[in-house]
Amino acid sequence: MVTSLARRRPRLPSPDISVAEILDSIPPAILDEILSRLPIRDAARTSVLSRAWRRRWESVPYLVLRWPRGTPSASIDAVLAHRTCPVSEFRHPYIPEAEFRLSDLWLLRLASVGVQSLYLKFKWFEKADGIFMTPHFHMLHSCIFSCLQLAVLDLVTCDFPGLPSGFAGFPNLTTLSLSEVGFPRGLGGLEAMISSSSSLQRLRLEDLRMPDEDEQWVIHAPNL
Repeated sequence: MVTSLARRRPRLPSPDISVAEILDSIPPAILDEILSRLPIRDAARTSVLSRAWRRRWESVPYLVLRWPRGTPSASIDAVLAHRTCPVSEFRHPYIPEAEFRLSDLWLLRLASVGVQSLYLKFKWFEKADGIFMTPHFHMLHSCIFSCLQLAVLDLVTCDFPGLPSGFAGFPNLTTLSLSEVGFPRGLGGLEAMISSSSSLQRLRLEDLRMPDEDEQWVIHAPNL
């Protein structure tokens, strides 16, 4: 005798269950995973989907914030103002002179909530120096030294502040990339920062600026 087994069909949601109820039933861990994979604009828009999704993006751990060139600064301000958890990546490929002061506020906020990967590229500008026009660069805010969760630091076209007294390095920093970055106080601070960041594995230095072009310094990093 041949018996046939009825195929099991997936159980469909009851027609009486609304889409909002289905969305509300998603476990929080899965919800956070979904939101963390969305572009920030799409993640913010999910607030209208249901009660469980409302403002959930604000507290998703390690959200990625990648800003296309030309992103209105007000949009960045609004997102960072609502962040309560660490940021996985903050990337801005072009910060014009008009937003230099705002970038200081962004960095202060990132230092407050925590950031793991930071990429900032600034636009240098020319300023009259007597009868000549000389290039000037934005001085990065000193709160960069409070971003102790940093694993990746990538800076382009800015000046780096002097190390504060007692700074013990970036304990989690594995990648450091500096291009056209200036050290007005000399390279001693960079030397100390590299040697005190014990996890550093990748280092890229290109076209650094310093007061004394003949300054002697030593790179000491055991994991390079």
